[in-house]
Amino acid sequence: MSHSYRKIEYEMPGSYGSTDKGFLLIDYNNTSDTTSVYDEGGNHLFTYGDWGDFDMGAAITVALNNFTDKRLQVISKREFEELTNPFNLGDDFSIL
Repeated sequence: MSHSYRKIEYEMPGSYGSTDKGFLLIDYNNTSDTTSVYDEGGNHLFTYGDWGDFDMGAAITVALNNFTDKRLQVISKREFEELTNPFNLGDDFSIL
């Protein structure tokens, strides 16, 4: 398998108005056309494949750079919470 490895530094807000730096580690698997992204602790964040006309990498680029793109679907706060926390049973749930 052929892999290419990269590291990219980014900035984030620090304490008391300072700026902290972090980095992402990227593993490009050239054989299977997948890209895996890890945080600076080596924790796997996500993997996506470079397949089709609109893969995850393209979707992330649109989401971060073009808030008005028609492919970005507007959802309610409730739907967002349901999708991000499927085990949240909400206020309507009670145990008998």
